[in-house]
Amino acid sequence: MNVNNKKLIDKTIVALYLGESMDWKLGCSRSQLKALSEALVATRDFERKLMSESAELPVVTEALRVKHAYAREFERVWNTNWPL
Repeated sequence: MNVNNKKLIDKTIVALYLGESMDWKLGCSRSQLKALSEALVATRDFERKLMSESAELPVVTEALRVKHAYAREFERVWNTNWPL
């Protein structure tokens, strides 16, 4: 993967994570889009559970496990690291 593609993927992830609009298109396959979506949702879910006033270790640990699983799938499909 070239540096420009990596920067575009990272820029897209950050924009989606922050809820910002994108004025560019990310050309990708359905499997890549699914992996991106699942990793982003799992990351948000983990952070929400971690920051919860009533956070319990087993719940946070499971959310982290799920986040790691989806991050690994993202990395497999995109051939780059999950930045979050």
